[in-house]
Amino acid sequence: MSKSYLTATIGHNPSYVWRSILRACFIMRGGARWSIGSGTTIPILDAPWLSNSESIDGNIAGGYHVRDFKVHNLMFEYGKVWNAPLIRQVFSNDITEAILNTPLFGKRRGTVVIWCVALIVFVLKN
Repeated sequence: MSKSYLTATIGHNPSYVWRSILRACFIMRGGARWSIGSGTTIPILDAPWLSNSESIDGNIAGGYHVRDFKVHNLMFEYGKVWNAPLIRQVFSNDITEAILNTPLFGKRRGTVVIWCVALIVFVLKN
């Protein structure tokens, strides 16, 4: 059983309402990402937690080394700071930069889903 709307599946014999709700899930997934609280519930791979709303693909080289780890394993044990030496040792340069540029909010303890929306401006020409 899934605990998150973003990872929920249709299931067996779903109601019309549940099917309708899940059909719109792709909209939420498009801009949703985890805001890192403690990081204890967010998997490192295949979950949108990077600041650009992207995830680290589970099929990256060496991904099997961190498959069962959570985001909090990339932070120092004491203090809410990325463990940059560890991250640089495990990931490629582009993934390392994406991780290190993802903010850690010191006051937030819980992990929540946030939805980022890009501002799009349409200009009409005469």
